[in-house]
Amino acid sequence: MAWIIPKKNRYHLVVWVSREGYRGASWALEDRGPVPVPMGAPHALDEERDRLVYGDGGRIFVLEGLLAGSPRLRSLRISWSSVITALRLEGDLVYVGGRGFLRVLLGVVTPGEVLRWEPMELPIEVGVPGKEVDGFALEGRRLIVVDDRVFPWYFLVYDVTEGHRPRPLEARMFHGRVTSVASTSGLLALRQVMRAPGRMVLDQAVKRQVKLFELPSLEELGVLEGHEGAPEWEDAPGIPGVGFAEGKLLVAQGERGLGVLSLEGLGSSSQPGARLEGLAKQEARIPVPGGPVVGVLPAAAGHAFAVIRGPAGLDSVWVAHGLVEGSSGGSVPAAGGEGAAPTNLGGAQW
Repeated sequence: MAWIIPKKNRYHLVVWVSREGYRGASWALEDRGPVPVPMGAPHALDEERDRLVYGDGGRIFVLEGLLAGSPRLRSLRISWSSVITALRLEGDLVYVGGRGFLRVLLGVVTPGEVLRWEPMELPIEVGVPGKEVDGFALEGRRLIVVDDRVFPWYFLVYDVTEGHRPRPLEARMFHGRVTSVASTSGLLALRQVMRAPGRMVLDQAVKRQVKLFELPSLEELGVLEGHEGAPEWEDAPGIPGVGFAEGKLLVAQGERGLGVLSLEGLGSSSQPGARLEGLAKQEARIPVPGGPVVGVLPAAAGHAFAVIRGPAGLDSVWVAHGLVEGSSGGSVPAAGGEGAAPTNLGGAQW
């Protein structure tokens, strides 16, 4: 397994490796060094195809052979006047979203021998200057595009049946400016900033929340609310503030650390709009040293990378959020609850 994570304000490639010792095999994180992804840029890693894709301005970059140690970098300029803000890797396709000069940037890149760009048809609802794409979710043959930045905000639903050009099906309005998007099988999470009820538009008092939707129906399942004006919900550009891992929702909560909420029971049988447990009743809140937690990157075996804003910029800490398989074949409880400390493996806190 491999991940792209921040380390001293640069993105690094880290891999999960097995090492032989006098007590037998053990697992550790190995830092393979920095990668050329600009901080804050959208990016995605496909381990199976050994392919790292990232955007920088209006150009998309495809770096192949990184894990094998023989990297080959190619690029394609999509637009001179657009900025790529979101990517989604799916097989041999790269869904690309961004902000254009006159309209949303949305299309597909095929990274074959020659990089090819094909724009996707845009619904009339998003033909407003200044709009952009915040993220993607995929459920079966339905691609969900999260449109943001300029009100009104929409979910754009596309049919992406294999072998056919993506076809727009629906543009469904939602409320609240999006700062982060995450998805897993059957669920979509939006981390949002909402103007507090009764406040003037120019008032700085806002409330922050994470809203869950069922996929592909986009029915609202519940809301996890922060406090009005909560500074602990700061977001870092290009780093998701929420993530899914093994039936849990992970939420970056600044100085409060990493929040963990069980999603057991949520799904098609849930009542639409059912309220999730509040922050105070969540399964665990894991304190993380070094700085406020501004992002989360789910990893493996009950662990995640908590992205912190430290003295040297963005950094990563390896923390446990569930039961972790021990080297002896049993399981050991991970850090959890108030006052629990993060678990660091192989010197993985940089």
